[in-house]
Amino acid sequence: MTRFLLSLAALALAPATGLEADAFGCQDSSSCKQGTSLLQHGSRKVASSAHRQVAIGKIDFDPAKLRHAQGEMQGFDMNGRLCALCETPSEERAPGNTFVQRSDCGNHSIFEHPDKAFLPLSSFRKEATEEQNETNAWCELNLEKGCADAVYNKDYLMFAKSVELSKVPIFGYSVNSFDQHYCYYNGWLEPEIRALQHDYEGMTAKGKELCKSEHLVQLGANGNMTLMDMMMHYLPYLPGTPISNPNIGAANFLAAWTCAMGSSACDMTYCAYSFCRKADGSFGTYEELTGSVPPATDTTMQEHWVAYARDGQLRAESIGRINASFKGVIAQESNKRSFRTVQVEKVRCMQDPETQPKLRVESRFHEERKEMQLVHERAKQTEQKLKEQEEHYTGVVQELKANLKKTEEERDKANDEVKETSKQREAETQAHQEEMEAEQQMARDERSKNEVLTKAREDLEKEVKEKEKQVHEAAVQHTELNKKLTQLEAKIEEERKLAQTKLEEERKLAQAKIEEERAKAQAITK
Repeated sequence: MTRFLLSLAALALAPATGLEADAFGCQDSSSCKQGTSLLQHGSRKVASSAHRQVAIGKIDFDPAKLRHAQGEMQGFDMNGRLCALCETPSEERAPGNTFVQRSDCGNHSIFEHPDKAFLPLSSFRKEATEEQNETNAWCELNLEKGCADAVYNKDYLMFAKSVELSKVPIFGYSVNSFDQHYCYYNGWLEPEIRALQHDYEGMTAKGKELCKSEHLVQLGANGNMTLMDMMMHYLPYLPGTPISNPNIGAANFLAAWTCAMGSSACDMTYCAYSFCRKADGSFGTYEELTGSVPPATDTTMQEHWVAYARDGQLRAESIGRINASFKGVIAQESNKRSFRTVQVEKVRCMQDPETQPKLRVESRFHEERKEMQLVHERAKQTEQKLKEQEEHYTGVVQELKANLKKTEEERDKANDEVKETSKQREAETQAHQEEMEAEQQMARDERSKNEVLTKAREDLEKEVKEKEKQVHEAAVQHTELNKKLTQLEAKIEEERKLAQTKLEEERKLAQAKIEEERAKAQAITK
Protein backbone atom coordinates (compact mmCIF):
# COMPACT_ATOMS: atom_id res chain seq x y z
CA MET A 1 0.00 0.00 0.00
CA THR A 2 1.14 3.50 -0.72
CA ARG A 3 1.34 4.61 2.90
CA PHE A 4 3.40 1.62 3.95
CA LEU A 5 6.31 2.46 1.73
CA LEU A 6 6.77 5.55 3.85
CA SER A 7 7.34 3.49 6.96
CA LEU A 8 10.21 1.99 4.98
CA ALA A 9 11.41 5.50 4.33
CA ALA A 10 11.17 6.46 8.00
CA LEU A 11 13.35 3.55 9.02
CA ALA A 12 15.74 4.30 6.20
CA LEU A 13 16.31 7.73 7.74
CA ALA A 14 18.40 6.14 10.47
CA PRO A 15 22.11 6.01 9.66
CA ALA A 16 22.57 2.83 7.68
CA THR A 17 25.93 1.90 9.15
CA GLY A 18 27.53 -0.92 7.27
CA LEU A 19 25.64 -0.18 4.07
CA GLU A 20 28.17 -0.03 1.30
CA ALA A 21 27.50 1.90 -1.86
CA ASP A 22 27.43 -1.32 -3.84
CA ALA A 23 25.82 -3.51 -1.14
CA PHE A 24 22.86 -3.96 -3.40
CA GLY A 25 24.74 -3.63 -6.63
CA CYS A 26 23.53 -4.87 -9.96
CA GLN A 27 23.06 -8.64 -9.93
CA ASP A 28 22.38 -8.78 -13.62
CA SER A 29 24.16 -6.73 -16.22
CA SER A 30 20.94 -6.46 -18.18
CA SER A 31 19.39 -4.57 -15.29
CA CYS A 32 22.05 -1.84 -15.22
CA LYS A 33 21.17 -0.02 -18.42
CA GLN A 34 20.18 3.61 -18.15
CA GLY A 35 17.06 5.19 -19.54
CA THR A 36 13.94 3.03 -19.82
CA SER A 37 13.68 -0.62 -20.67
CA LEU A 38 10.79 -2.72 -21.90
CA LEU A 39 9.87 -5.58 -19.55
CA GLN A 40 7.56 -8.50 -20.18
CA HIS A 41 5.81 -10.05 -17.20
CA GLY A 42 8.20 -12.05 -15.06
CA SER A 43 11.35 -10.59 -16.58
CA ARG A 44 11.81 -7.89 -13.96
CA LYS A 45 14.17 -8.53 -11.05
CA VAL A 46 12.41 -9.44 -7.80
CA ALA A 47 14.22 -10.13 -4.54
CA SER A 48 13.09 -13.32 -2.85
CA SER A 49 12.65 -13.54 0.91
CA ALA A 50 15.83 -15.64 1.14
CA HIS A 51 17.81 -13.02 -0.76
CA ARG A 52 16.51 -10.36 1.60
CA GLN A 53 17.56 -12.36 4.64
CA VAL A 54 21.09 -12.46 3.22
CA ALA A 55 20.92 -8.71 2.65
CA ILE A 56 19.91 -8.17 6.27
CA GLY A 57 23.17 -9.70 7.38
CA LYS A 58 25.14 -7.27 5.22
CA ILE A 59 23.78 -4.04 6.71
CA ASP A 60 23.19 -2.78 10.20
CA PHE A 61 19.61 -1.84 9.49
CA ASP A 62 17.47 -3.14 6.67
CA PRO A 63 14.21 -1.29 5.87
CA ALA A 64 13.18 -4.35 3.88
CA LYS A 65 12.49 -6.19 7.15
CA LEU A 66 9.55 -3.93 7.91
CA ARG A 67 6.33 -4.92 6.26
CA HIS A 68 2.75 -3.88 6.35
CA ALA A 69 -0.24 -6.22 6.61
CA GLN A 70 -0.18 -6.72 2.89
CA GLY A 71 3.28 -8.29 2.83
CA GLU A 72 6.58 -7.34 1.33
CA MET A 73 6.39 -3.99 -0.39
CA GLN A 74 10.07 -3.47 -1.11
CA GLY A 75 12.09 -4.56 -4.10
CA PHE A 76 14.89 -3.51 -6.39
CA ASP A 77 14.78 -1.06 -9.26
CA MET A 78 16.28 -1.48 -12.72
CA ASN A 79 19.71 -0.55 -11.36
CA GLY A 80 19.68 -2.98 -8.43
CA ARG A 81 18.91 -0.25 -5.88
CA LEU A 82 16.44 -0.68 -3.06
CA CYS A 83 13.06 0.81 -3.86
CA ALA A 84 9.55 0.74 -2.40
CA LEU A 85 6.42 -0.12 -4.40
CA CYS A 86 8.31 -0.30 -7.67
CA GLU A 87 6.98 -3.57 -9.13
CA THR A 88 4.74 -4.05 -12.18
CA PRO A 89 1.33 -5.77 -11.95
CA SER A 90 1.26 -9.56 -11.92
CA GLU A 91 0.22 -11.48 -15.04
CA GLU A 92 -2.98 -12.48 -13.25
CA ARG A 93 -4.02 -8.86 -12.79
CA ALA A 94 -2.84 -7.48 -16.12
CA PRO A 95 -2.83 -10.42 -18.56
CA GLY A 96 -0.96 -9.79 -21.78
CA ASN A 97 0.06 -6.24 -20.83
CA THR A 98 3.57 -4.89 -21.31
CA PHE A 99 4.89 -2.04 -19.19
CA VAL A 100 7.95 0.22 -19.35
CA GLN A 101 9.90 0.77 -16.13
CA ARG A 102 12.08 3.86 -15.75
CA SER A 103 15.71 3.20 -14.92
CA ASP A 104 16.66 6.86 -14.45
CA CYS A 105 15.13 7.10 -10.96
CA GLY A 106 16.69 6.70 -7.50
CA ASN A 107 19.30 9.44 -7.94
CA HIS A 108 18.54 10.62 -4.38
CA SER A 109 17.31 7.30 -3.01
CA ILE A 110 16.11 7.66 0.57
CA PHE A 111 17.67 4.27 1.31
CA GLU A 112 21.12 5.60 0.41
CA HIS A 113 20.66 9.28 1.39
CA PRO A 114 18.45 9.43 4.51
CA ASP A 115 19.31 13.11 4.99
CA LYS A 116 17.09 13.86 1.95
CA ALA A 117 14.11 13.41 4.28
CA PHE A 118 14.80 16.92 5.62
CA LEU A 119 14.71 18.62 2.20
CA PRO A 120 11.59 20.26 0.73
CA LEU A 121 9.96 17.83 -1.68
CA SER A 122 9.73 20.54 -4.31
CA SER A 123 13.53 20.40 -4.64
CA PHE A 124 13.21 17.01 -6.39
CA ARG A 125 10.82 18.30 -9.05
CA LYS A 126 12.35 19.00 -12.46
CA GLU A 127 10.76 19.60 -15.85
CA ALA A 128 11.64 17.42 -18.82
CA THR A 129 14.56 18.47 -21.02
CA GLU A 130 16.24 17.03 -24.09
CA GLU A 131 18.69 15.17 -21.82
CA GLN A 132 16.34 13.87 -19.10
CA ASN A 133 12.73 12.93 -18.40
CA GLU A 134 10.46 14.87 -16.11
CA THR A 135 11.12 13.80 -12.53
CA ASN A 136 9.74 14.26 -9.01
CA ALA A 137 10.14 12.88 -5.49
CA TRP A 138 8.40 9.59 -6.38
CA CYS A 139 11.19 8.92 -8.86
CA GLU A 140 14.17 10.57 -7.18
CA LEU A 141 13.63 9.08 -3.70
CA ASN A 142 12.70 5.62 -5.06
CA LEU A 143 9.55 5.73 -2.91
CA GLU A 144 6.35 4.52 -4.56
CA LYS A 145 8.46 4.56 -7.69
CA GLY A 146 5.67 2.63 -9.41
CA CYS A 147 3.78 5.93 -9.59
CA ALA A 148 6.54 7.45 -11.72
CA ASP A 149 6.36 4.37 -13.98
CA ALA A 150 2.56 4.65 -14.18
CA VAL A 151 2.83 8.28 -15.30
CA TYR A 152 5.45 7.30 -17.88
CA ASN A 153 3.11 4.55 -19.22
CA LYS A 154 0.06 6.86 -18.98
CA ASP A 155 -1.80 4.19 -17.01
CA TYR A 156 -2.47 4.77 -13.30
CA LEU A 157 -3.95 1.28 -12.97
CA MET A 158 -0.42 -0.02 -13.57
CA PHE A 159 0.39 1.23 -10.08
CA ALA A 160 -2.95 0.32 -8.47
CA LYS A 161 -2.77 -3.29 -9.73
CA SER A 162 0.84 -3.70 -8.58
CA VAL A 163 -0.24 -3.25 -4.94
CA GLU A 164 -1.69 -6.55 -3.67
CA LEU A 165 -3.30 -6.31 -0.24
CA SER A 166 -3.47 -9.30 2.10
CA LYS A 167 -6.52 -10.86 3.71
CA VAL A 168 -5.72 -12.44 7.07
CA PRO A 169 -7.90 -14.84 9.11
CA ILE A 170 -10.41 -13.26 11.53
CA PHE A 171 -9.41 -9.69 10.64
CA GLY A 172 -9.77 -10.08 6.87
CA TYR A 173 -8.95 -6.86 5.03
CA SER A 174 -9.36 -4.72 8.17
CA VAL A 175 -5.56 -4.71 8.56
CA ASN A 176 -5.72 -2.14 5.74
CA SER A 177 -7.84 0.13 7.94
CA PHE A 178 -5.43 3.06 7.62
CA ASP A 179 -5.63 3.09 3.84
CA GLN A 180 -9.40 2.61 3.85
CA HIS A 181 -9.97 5.65 6.08
CA TYR A 182 -7.29 7.65 4.26
CA CYS A 183 -9.06 7.04 0.95
CA TYR A 184 -12.52 7.67 2.38
CA TYR A 185 -11.71 10.95 4.16
CA ASN A 186 -10.16 12.36 0.98
CA GLY A 187 -13.25 11.48 -1.10
CA TRP A 188 -11.39 9.01 -3.31
CA LEU A 189 -14.04 6.29 -2.99
CA GLU A 190 -16.71 8.43 -4.63
CA PRO A 191 -18.30 7.27 -7.94
CA GLU A 192 -16.72 10.26 -9.71
CA ILE A 193 -13.20 9.03 -8.87
CA ARG A 194 -14.00 5.36 -9.53
CA ALA A 195 -15.29 6.31 -12.99
CA LEU A 196 -11.88 7.83 -13.87
CA GLN A 197 -9.78 4.70 -13.19
CA HIS A 198 -9.34 3.93 -16.89
CA ASP A 199 -9.16 7.60 -17.95
CA TYR A 200 -5.54 8.73 -17.61
CA GLU A 201 -6.15 12.29 -18.78
CA GLY A 202 -9.28 12.64 -16.67
CA MET A 203 -7.59 11.34 -13.51
CA THR A 204 -4.56 13.56 -14.13
CA ALA A 205 -6.79 16.62 -14.44
CA LYS A 206 -8.71 15.66 -11.30
CA GLY A 207 -5.47 15.17 -9.37
CA LYS A 208 -4.13 18.57 -10.44
CA GLU A 209 -7.43 20.20 -9.49
CA LEU A 210 -7.22 18.63 -6.04
CA CYS A 211 -3.58 19.64 -5.52
CA LYS A 212 -4.40 23.25 -6.41
CA SER A 213 -7.20 23.45 -3.84
CA GLU A 214 -6.62 26.12 -1.20
CA HIS A 215 -6.78 23.69 1.71
CA LEU A 216 -4.09 21.31 0.38
CA VAL A 217 -1.88 24.19 -0.75
CA GLN A 218 -1.93 25.51 2.81
CA LEU A 219 -0.92 22.05 4.03
CA GLY A 220 2.09 21.99 1.68
CA ALA A 221 0.84 20.53 -1.61
CA ASN A 222 3.21 22.76 -3.57
CA GLY A 223 6.19 20.96 -2.08
CA ASN A 224 7.08 23.12 0.92
CA MET A 225 7.05 20.08 3.20
CA THR A 226 9.56 17.32 3.86
CA LEU A 227 9.35 13.55 4.06
CA MET A 228 9.94 13.83 7.82
CA ASP A 229 6.88 16.09 8.11
CA MET A 230 4.79 13.36 6.55
CA MET A 231 6.22 10.67 8.85
CA MET A 232 5.14 12.63 11.91
CA HIS A 233 1.54 12.50 10.61
CA TYR A 234 1.76 8.83 9.61
CA LEU A 235 3.51 6.65 12.18
CA PRO A 236 1.44 7.63 15.26
CA TYR A 237 -1.62 5.88 13.78
CA LEU A 238 0.00 2.40 13.80
CA PRO A 239 -0.61 1.61 10.13
CA GLY A 240 -1.06 -2.08 9.38
CA THR A 241 -3.35 -2.84 12.32
CA PRO A 242 -7.16 -3.20 12.37
CA ILE A 243 -7.36 -0.34 14.88
CA SER A 244 -5.52 2.13 12.64
CA ASN A 245 -7.91 5.00 12.00
CA PRO A 246 -6.40 8.36 10.97
CA ASN A 247 -8.48 11.47 11.45
CA ILE A 248 -9.53 13.61 8.52
CA GLY A 249 -6.75 16.11 9.23
CA ALA A 250 -4.03 13.46 8.93
CA ALA A 251 -5.68 12.06 5.80
CA ASN A 252 -5.75 15.51 4.18
CA PHE A 253 -2.12 16.12 5.12
CA LEU A 254 -1.09 12.86 3.44
CA ALA A 255 -3.10 13.85 0.37
CA ALA A 256 -1.15 17.12 0.27
CA TRP A 257 2.03 15.07 0.65
CA THR A 258 1.21 13.02 -2.48
CA CYS A 259 0.82 16.30 -4.36
CA ALA A 260 4.19 17.49 -3.07
CA MET A 261 5.77 14.19 -4.08
CA GLY A 262 4.65 14.67 -7.67
CA SER A 263 1.05 13.49 -8.20
CA SER A 264 -1.98 12.43 -6.17
CA ALA A 265 -3.53 10.56 -9.13
CA CYS A 266 -1.73 7.29 -8.33
CA ASP A 267 -3.16 7.09 -4.82
CA MET A 268 -6.58 8.19 -6.08
CA THR A 269 -6.62 5.33 -8.59
CA TYR A 270 -5.29 2.87 -6.00
CA CYS A 271 -8.12 3.84 -3.64
CA ALA A 272 -10.82 3.59 -6.30
CA TYR A 273 -9.49 0.23 -7.51
CA SER A 274 -9.02 -1.35 -4.07
CA PHE A 275 -11.78 -0.09 -1.75
CA CYS A 276 -15.42 0.97 -1.55
CA ARG A 277 -17.81 2.25 1.11
CA LYS A 278 -20.69 -0.18 1.79
CA ALA A 279 -24.27 0.76 2.59
CA ASP A 280 -23.78 -0.23 6.25
CA GLY A 281 -20.84 2.16 6.60
CA SER A 282 -18.11 -0.50 6.53
CA PHE A 283 -15.40 -0.77 3.88
CA GLY A 284 -15.21 -3.30 1.06
CA THR A 285 -11.97 -4.51 -0.53
CA TYR A 286 -11.36 -6.24 -3.88
CA GLU A 287 -13.95 -9.04 -4.26
CA GLU A 288 -16.35 -7.08 -2.03
CA LEU A 289 -16.52 -4.40 -4.74
CA THR A 290 -18.89 -4.66 -7.69
CA GLY A 291 -17.35 -5.53 -11.04
CA SER A 292 -14.13 -7.40 -11.76
CA VAL A 293 -12.31 -9.06 -8.90
CA PRO A 294 -8.55 -8.52 -8.62
CA PRO A 295 -6.79 -11.45 -6.93
CA ALA A 296 -5.64 -10.98 -3.37
CA THR A 297 -2.76 -12.55 -1.51
CA ASP A 298 -3.45 -14.49 1.69
CA THR A 299 -1.27 -14.67 4.78
CA THR A 300 -1.86 -16.59 7.97
CA MET A 301 -2.90 -14.62 11.01
CA GLN A 302 0.13 -15.84 12.98
CA GLU A 303 2.55 -14.75 10.25
CA HIS A 304 0.91 -11.34 10.12
CA TRP A 305 1.11 -10.62 13.85
CA VAL A 306 4.60 -12.08 14.27
CA ALA A 307 5.80 -9.86 11.43
CA TYR A 308 4.04 -6.82 12.82
CA ALA A 309 5.41 -7.39 16.33
CA ARG A 310 8.88 -7.67 14.82
CA ASP A 311 8.32 -4.53 12.78
CA GLY A 312 7.06 -2.65 15.83
CA GLN A 313 10.35 -3.45 17.55
CA LEU A 314 12.22 -2.24 14.49
CA ARG A 315 10.17 0.97 14.58
CA ALA A 316 11.18 1.50 18.21
CA GLU A 317 14.85 0.89 17.35
CA SER A 318 14.58 3.25 14.41
CA ILE A 319 13.34 6.09 16.60
CA GLY A 320 16.66 6.04 18.44
CA ARG A 321 18.52 5.98 15.16
CA ILE A 322 16.48 8.85 13.79
CA ASN A 323 17.43 10.72 16.96
CA ALA A 324 21.11 10.07 16.23
CA SER A 325 20.54 11.16 12.66
CA PHE A 326 18.99 14.41 13.89
CA LYS A 327 22.00 15.09 16.11
CA GLY A 328 24.43 14.30 13.31
CA VAL A 329 22.66 16.55 10.82
CA ILE A 330 22.38 19.39 13.36
CA ALA A 331 26.04 19.10 14.37
CA GLN A 332 27.11 19.00 10.74
CA GLU A 333 25.02 22.07 9.95
CA SER A 334 26.45 23.89 12.99
CA ASN A 335 30.02 23.14 11.95
CA LYS A 336 29.32 24.42 8.45
CA ARG A 337 27.77 27.60 9.84
CA SER A 338 30.70 28.21 12.21
CA PHE A 339 33.22 27.62 9.44
CA ARG A 340 31.38 30.02 7.13
CA THR A 341 31.27 32.67 9.88
CA VAL A 342 35.03 32.49 10.54
CA GLN A 343 35.79 32.64 6.83
CA VAL A 344 33.54 35.68 6.34
CA GLU A 345 35.18 37.48 9.26
CA LYS A 346 38.65 36.76 7.91
CA VAL A 347 37.70 38.22 4.56
CA ARG A 348 36.23 41.30 6.21
CA CYS A 349 39.36 41.81 8.28
CA MET A 350 41.57 41.59 5.22
CA GLN A 351 39.41 44.08 3.34
CA ASP A 352 39.10 46.55 6.23
CA PRO A 353 42.30 46.45 8.37
CA GLU A 354 41.42 49.66 10.24
CA THR A 355 38.26 48.26 11.84
CA GLN A 356 38.18 46.27 15.02
CA PRO A 357 37.99 42.72 13.71
CA LYS A 358 38.31 41.18 17.13
CA LEU A 359 35.15 42.87 18.42
CA ARG A 360 33.23 41.96 15.27
CA VAL A 361 34.35 38.34 15.51
CA GLU A 362 33.32 38.20 19.14
CA SER A 363 29.97 39.80 18.33
CA ARG A 364 29.37 37.41 15.47
CA PHE A 365 30.52 34.49 17.62
CA HIS A 366 28.08 35.57 20.34
CA GLU A 367 25.23 35.64 17.83
CA GLU A 368 26.23 32.25 16.47
CA ARG A 369 26.41 30.92 19.98
CA LYS A 370 22.88 32.11 20.72
CA GLU A 371 21.72 30.55 17.47
CA MET A 372 23.42 27.27 18.36
CA GLN A 373 21.74 27.32 21.77
CA LEU A 374 18.38 27.61 20.02
CA VAL A 375 19.33 24.76 17.71
CA HIS A 376 20.34 22.62 20.67
CA GLU A 377 17.09 23.47 22.44
CA ARG A 378 15.15 22.34 19.38
CA ALA A 379 17.29 19.21 19.23
CA LYS A 380 16.48 18.45 22.87
CA GLN A 381 12.77 18.93 22.21
CA THR A 382 13.00 16.65 19.19
CA GLU A 383 14.98 14.13 21.24
CA GLN A 384 12.30 14.21 23.92
CA LYS A 385 9.55 13.65 21.36
CA LEU A 386 11.47 10.78 19.81
CA LYS A 387 12.06 9.27 23.24
CA GLU A 388 8.35 9.44 23.97
CA GLN A 389 7.62 7.77 20.64
CA GLU A 390 10.23 5.12 21.40
CA GLU A 391 8.52 4.35 24.71
CA HIS A 392 5.17 4.33 22.97
CA TYR A 393 6.28 1.88 20.30
CA THR A 394 7.98 -0.33 22.88
CA GLY A 395 4.65 -0.57 24.68
CA VAL A 396 2.96 -1.27 21.38
CA VAL A 397 5.34 -4.17 20.73
CA GLN A 398 4.56 -5.68 24.12
CA GLU A 399 0.87 -5.18 23.55
CA LEU A 400 1.09 -6.80 20.13
CA LYS A 401 2.95 -9.78 21.60
CA ALA A 402 0.22 -10.16 24.21
CA ASN A 403 -2.40 -9.83 21.49
CA LEU A 404 -0.57 -12.46 19.47
CA LYS A 405 -0.62 -14.90 22.40
CA LYS A 406 -4.27 -14.17 23.02
CA THR A 407 -5.01 -14.58 19.33
CA GLU A 408 -3.25 -17.96 19.27
CA GLU A 409 -5.36 -19.10 22.24
CA GLU A 410 -8.48 -17.88 20.50
CA ARG A 411 -7.35 -19.65 17.35
CA ASP A 412 -6.92 -22.95 19.22
CA LYS A 413 -10.31 -22.50 20.81
CA ALA A 414 -11.80 -21.66 17.45
CA ASN A 415 -10.19 -24.78 15.95
CA ASP A 416 -11.78 -26.94 18.67
CA GLU A 417 -15.12 -25.32 18.03
CA VAL A 418 -14.66 -25.88 14.32
CA LYS A 419 -13.95 -29.58 14.90
CA GLU A 420 -17.04 -29.94 17.10
CA THR A 421 -19.10 -28.03 14.59
CA SER A 422 -17.75 -30.26 11.82
CA LYS A 423 -18.88 -33.38 13.68
CA GLN A 424 -22.34 -31.93 14.21
CA ARG A 425 -22.52 -30.94 10.58
CA GLU A 426 -21.46 -34.43 9.50
CA ALA A 427 -24.25 -35.95 11.61
CA GLU A 428 -26.72 -33.43 10.25
CA THR A 429 -25.49 -34.15 6.75
CA GLN A 430 -25.95 -37.91 7.25
CA ALA A 431 -29.49 -37.42 8.58
CA HIS A 432 -30.25 -35.04 5.78
CA GLN A 433 -28.90 -37.54 3.25
CA GLU A 434 -31.12 -40.31 4.64
CA GLU A 435 -34.08 -37.97 4.54
CA MET A 436 -33.24 -37.07 0.97
CA GLU A 437 -33.04 -40.76 0.00
CA ALA A 438 -36.48 -41.40 1.56
CA GLU A 439 -37.89 -38.43 -0.29
CA GLN A 440 -36.31 -39.67 -3.51
CA GLN A 441 -37.92 -43.13 -3.00
CA MET A 442 -41.28 -41.48 -2.41
CA ALA A 443 -40.70 -39.42 -5.50
CA ARG A 444 -39.93 -42.57 -7.52
CA ASP A 445 -43.14 -44.25 -6.25
CA GLU A 446 -45.10 -41.15 -7.03
CA ARG A 447 -43.51 -41.07 -10.46
CA SER A 448 -44.62 -44.68 -11.10
CA LYS A 449 -48.19 -43.83 -10.10
CA ASN A 450 -48.07 -40.80 -12.32
CA GLU A 451 -46.88 -42.94 -15.22
CA VAL A 452 -49.87 -45.34 -14.76
CA LEU A 453 -52.26 -42.42 -14.52
CA THR A 454 -50.65 -40.84 -17.54
CA LYS A 455 -51.10 -44.00 -19.59
CA ALA A 456 -54.75 -44.34 -18.49
CA ARG A 457 -55.34 -40.72 -19.35
CA GLU A 458 -53.75 -41.22 -22.77
CA ASP A 459 -56.01 -44.26 -23.42
CA LEU A 460 -59.05 -42.28 -22.31
CA GLU A 461 -58.05 -39.36 -24.49
CA LYS A 462 -57.63 -41.74 -27.42
CA GLU A 463 -61.10 -43.22 -26.83
CA VAL A 464 -62.60 -39.74 -26.49
CA LYS A 465 -60.99 -38.72 -29.75
CA GLU A 466 -62.46 -41.81 -31.43
CA LYS A 467 -65.93 -40.97 -30.08
CA GLU A 468 -65.50 -37.38 -31.18
CA LYS A 469 -64.62 -38.63 -34.64
CA GLN A 470 -67.76 -40.78 -34.74
CA VAL A 471 -69.87 -37.87 -33.53
CA HIS A 472 -68.33 -35.70 -36.18
CA GLU A 473 -69.12 -38.25 -38.89
CA ALA A 474 -72.70 -38.56 -37.58
CA ALA A 475 -73.01 -34.79 -37.63
CA VAL A 476 -71.81 -34.73 -41.23
CA GLN A 477 -74.37 -37.41 -42.16
CA HIS A 478 -77.07 -35.50 -40.30
CA THR A 479 -76.14 -32.38 -42.22
CA GLU A 480 -76.36 -34.21 -45.53
CA LEU A 481 -79.75 -35.71 -44.55
CA ASN A 482 -81.02 -32.27 -43.57
CA LYS A 483 -79.85 -30.96 -46.91
CA LYS A 484 -81.63 -33.77 -48.79
CA LEU A 485 -84.75 -33.27 -46.65
CA THR A 486 -84.71 -29.57 -47.47
CA GLN A 487 -84.39 -30.35 -51.17
CA LEU A 488 -87.22 -32.91 -50.91
CA GLU A 489 -89.46 -30.45 -49.09
CA ALA A 490 -88.74 -27.84 -51.76
CA LYS A 491 -89.61 -30.34 -54.50
CA ILE A 492 -92.83 -31.36 -52.70
CA GLU A 493 -93.76 -27.73 -52.27
CA GLU A 494 -93.14 -27.12 -55.96
CA GLU A 495 -95.25 -30.15 -56.96
CA ARG A 496 -97.97 -29.06 -54.53
CA LYS A 497 -98.03 -25.63 -56.14
CA LEU A 498 -98.24 -27.21 -59.62
CA ALA A 499 -101.04 -29.48 -58.43
CA GLN A 500 -102.95 -26.53 -56.96
CA THR A 501 -102.46 -24.56 -60.16
CA LYS A 502 -103.69 -27.46 -62.25
CA LEU A 503 -106.63 -28.08 -59.91
CA GLU A 504 -107.57 -24.43 -60.07
CA GLU A 505 -107.47 -24.47 -63.83
CA GLU A 506 -109.62 -27.61 -63.91
CA ARG A 507 -112.05 -26.04 -61.47
CA LYS A 508 -112.27 -22.96 -63.63
CA LEU A 509 -112.86 -25.08 -66.74
CA ALA A 510 -115.56 -27.06 -64.92
CA GLN A 511 -117.19 -23.86 -63.72
CA ALA A 512 -117.12 -22.43 -67.20
CA LYS A 513 -118.61 -25.62 -68.56
CA ILE A 514 -121.37 -25.56 -65.94
CA GLU A 515 -122.15 -21.96 -66.75
CA GLU A 516 -122.28 -22.79 -70.40
CA GLU A 517 -124.64 -25.72 -69.78
CA ARG A 518 -126.77 -23.58 -67.53
CA ALA A 519 -126.98 -20.94 -70.19
CA LYS A 520 -128.00 -23.55 -72.72
CA ALA A 521 -130.61 -24.93 -70.37
CA GLN A 522 -132.07 -21.52 -69.80
CA ALA A 523 -132.17 -20.92 -73.50
CA ILE A 524 -134.08 -24.18 -74.08
CA THR A 525 -136.49 -23.34 -71.33
CA LYS A 526 -137.35 -20.10 -72.88
